[in-house]
Amino acid sequence: METDKEAKTTLIEIIESARRSNLSYTDFFLIFIESYNHKVRAQLNVRRDVVEDIVAKIRKLANIVARSRDTLINLSQRTLQLKSQGYQPFLVDCLGLPEVYEIYKRVTEACGVLSIAIEPYVNVTALTYSFRDAFRALSMPELAKILGTSLYRGIDLVMHNELSNPLELDTLVRLVDARLKVYADDLARDAINKHRTFIVSDHGYDNYHENNRYYLGHGEKPKLAKIAPLIIVNCDILIK
Repeated sequence: METDKEAKTTLIEIIESARRSNLSYTDFFLIFIESYNHKVRAQLNVRRDVVEDIVAKIRKLANIVARSRDTLINLSQRTLQLKSQGYQPFLVDCLGLPEVYEIYKRVTEACGVLSIAIEPYVNVTALTYSFRDAFRALSMPELAKILGTSLYRGIDLVMHNELSNPLELDTLVRLVDARLKVYADDLARDAINKHRTFIVSDHGYDNYHENNRYYLGHGEKPKLAKIAPLIIVNCDILIK
């Protein structure tokens, strides 16, 4: 469908705009927060035109996703196709846009911009059960066995255990940088070392605001959390 192509194009525009501006993971995370109409200008040391451009693109992506149908069946078919072509799978429970950007940035630094592709699929519930049902698996560990890989649960566990209660902005940013970025960097390193891989996740997360405090979550009136990202890495040849 046209919305699928539009979502993919818009996501790439977001990630590439951030990469060309040499944004850090923290920069991108703060811009991600601002896209929810939460003012974080005092925290950002990025040119305002760059911020406004990426915020507009993220909001556009959220609008595209809001009117999109569920495409998890398409994701399951694409994932199994890549596995049959010899790509090493990585299964991740929760991968937000900031982590997608971090992985993209690390892989392009190591292997070049032609070595990675990102395909956004839509999980309308933004919940894990919908994702695993699309693969006809009873649990994420069972799905990991089907794919012949391990399950990376760290991001989802940190989000629920440490980042799901309202926090001061600087505390949230510090925790995200210390606790989530490391998982994204580890995934990027593992993908680079395996050369031909794909990283697939069940959903992302959204940012919420309450009494001047911020927290992360998914499933509660989901927006960007609906995105189930597929990241394809090929450090040997061009991706077709």
